[in-house]
Amino acid sequence: MPFRFLFALSFAGPDRETARAIRDALVRERLSVFFDEDYEHELIGRDASLYLRNVYARESAFCIVLISRQYDQRQWTQLERESIQSRELTGEAGILVPVKVEDYAPEWLPATRIYFDLASRSVAQLVSLLKKKATDGLDLKPGRTITDIPAERKVDFLKAICIAVSSLVDAPPSIAGVYSGWAKRLFPDALLE
Repeated sequence: MPFRFLFALSFAGPDRETARAIRDALVRERLSVFFDEDYEHELIGRDASLYLRNVYARESAFCIVLISRQYDQRQWTQLERESIQSRELTGEAGILVPVKVEDYAPEWLPATRIYFDLASRSVAQLVSLLKKKATDGLDLKPGRTITDIPAERKVDFLKAICIAVSSLVDAPPSIAGVYSGWAKRLFPDALLE
């Protein structure tokens, strides 16, 4: 299933500046990201619990969770986290990307879960890893053709190409939604809906 966003950020209010820095770095890399402030126009007047559940459970390929004590104390962040974890319960692995912003280990995060620690590494390093995660398995090597890509990855492959092309013509990252429409028409067999 194609996703509206490659990444969604889930964070507590006090961590907003860190979340904004991550969002800005992802956007510079032309990766689509859900950051609540950018979608206030969609949220206004709607049931936020339904809207956010949809973003985290259906519309985002990966969800970056900024882990802090404050995160565990907020109702909205718990709703977001539970939406993300519901996907993992159905067999999708690696959806929740834990990023520690302080020395804190929440009870819901297994000790065996690999996390990224912003105390010892930079936002640039995180974004580099996230970019690799987003294109993992696409094998964008020279000489590859669309027929070499498994059907379930063709839409992702085409999106990656279109995002790269949009960067050449300086198109906004949101243009990827248009390319996604093209991908649906070109590769209907690649959709899992």
